Amino acid sequence: MPRTFHFKDYVASTERFFFTRKRLSPKAPRITHNHDHHEIFWIKAGIGTHLINQHRIGLKPGSLVFIRPQDEHALISSRDAPLELVNVSISNQSVFHLGERYAEDLTNRFFWTDAQLPTHLNLDEEQQRTLTQMEHLLENGTRSLARIEGFILEIASWLGDEDERYRHLPSWLKIGCEKALKPEVFRQGPKGFVHACGRGHEHVCRAMRQHLGVSPAQHINQIRMAYAARQLANTDTRVEDIAQHCGLDNLSHFYREFKRHTGMTPAKYRREYHRDPVQPAD
Repeated sequence: MPRTFHFKDYVASTERFFFTRKRLSPKAPRITHNHDHHEIFWIKAGIGTHLINQHRIGLKPGSLVFIRPQDEHALISSRDAPLELVNVSISNQSVFHLGERYAEDLTNRFFWTDAQLPTHLNLDEEQQRTLTQMEHLLENGTRSLARIEGFILEIASWLGDEDERYRHLPSWLKIGCEKALKPEVFRQGPKGFVHACGRGHEHVCRAMRQHLGVSPAQHINQIRMAYAARQLANTDTRVEDIAQHCGLDNLSHFYREFKRHTGMTPAKYRREYHRDPVQPAD
């Protein structure tokens, strides 16, 4: 019979969430427990095993886990590399409120899933750095309702922005695709993308064909033209400057690529989609 942890035993009357850092002892008992609340934890260092709903899942730095009240679990820490983690306990009221208010974005994700196993994510190094910045605000700020609900929404929005096409890619290719969305990378063209992947050119080409059905050059051009379309629709930046921002110095080549991707010239696209909410046209 698992032990049940109670939210009221951890938070003061003025607090709306509980935050703790912990280094687990390898000698800790393996008795599972559940909660009358939700919790989220992430691994800062060490390796171990998550006993969760009669399954075993490995834990390592960057593991991020969303625990629901019905989940029965325990953490087993390695003797050679003990687990160090951050744990945040959150009231059911906050989670249920956010799930109802933002159902379109959250249903079947994170806390809001009926799957047998709760959500386990493995964050890359850049994502871990972002989470560390968010963690400092939780630890050092007031334990208010606005802060914890803001944290949940921010982390769900941040992780939920992941492109569905990239979700099941090998980790190195997923990281490369995410980096390729940054102007400083896609400006460099296929060469910059291959460098961001950290693999050889031929290896990257084969993987792109296998998983996404395009070459690195085609993928980068898709990103460049999507960026150009946003600039044309949302800014007054000159077409020549947008082309340069994309990494295309040949304006004729930029015009051909843009029309091939959108079916319109840049000028026509701007006429069709440009809107100015600050100084709208009469």
